[in-house]
Amino acid sequence: MSYKTYVEEGSSETAANTIICIIHQTNYLLDQLLRKLEDDFKKEGGFTERLYNYRKNHREKGNNN
Repeated sequence: MSYKTYVEEGSSETAANTIICIIHQTNYLLDQLLRKLEDDFKKEGGFTERLYNYRKNHREKGNNN
């Protein structure tokens, strides 16, 4: 999907409204991403915790390489 025609070929008002809509859409998607990352962090921990658990499980299985 392209908004190019609305921004470049429409009136200034249409271009401004289009940009505002794009900003709102982007904000919504970023909010969804942040919620997902927060849920994942609560469930699985951060990078360091996951790395520690991976290494611990890897060692327990006897895989030293």
